[in-house]
Amino acid sequence: MEHGGSDPLHAALQALGEALQAADGPPPDLVRQAKLSFTWRTIDAELAALSFDSAVSGDLVGVRGGDGPRTLTFETPTVVLDLEITAAGSAFGLTGSLMPTDVTLASQRPEGDEAPVPVDDLGRFTLAGQAAGPLRFVIHTSGGTRVVTDWFSV
Repeated sequence: MEHGGSDPLHAALQALGEALQAADGPPPDLVRQAKLSFTWRTIDAELAALSFDSAVSGDLVGVRGGDGPRTLTFETPTVVLDLEITAAGSAFGLTGSLMPTDVTLASQRPEGDEAPVPVDDLGRFTLAGQAAGPLRFVIHTSGGTRVVTDWFSV
């Protein structure tokens, strides 16, 4: 049986193939996150680089199956931010600690301004009800230095 242009199955398969080719490519959110990671974002700030991510580091990769909390550590020579991300329904909760403790902290989304995050006297903080997507922290030290973390996905 020859599949010519008049065969409805052939026409449907051809249309499906064209649709799949048109839709092929990375998701727009992934492209946006990739661009964010390579922007010249530290021209006026020191970058606190990701030094540990439990989702990709160590021998435990894949052991928990993604059900447990994700831990991240961001560091500069003078600032350390430890963070734990837990799923809370369709949102996420973030709990962390910051050294030194005499700093101010803010969270930031790509499309938004800095949102202040209260930090206690021991450097601990909590953010509840965070939507999935890219996030970073901005730290202002008592010496006037602005430190930003790498963007990470919640």
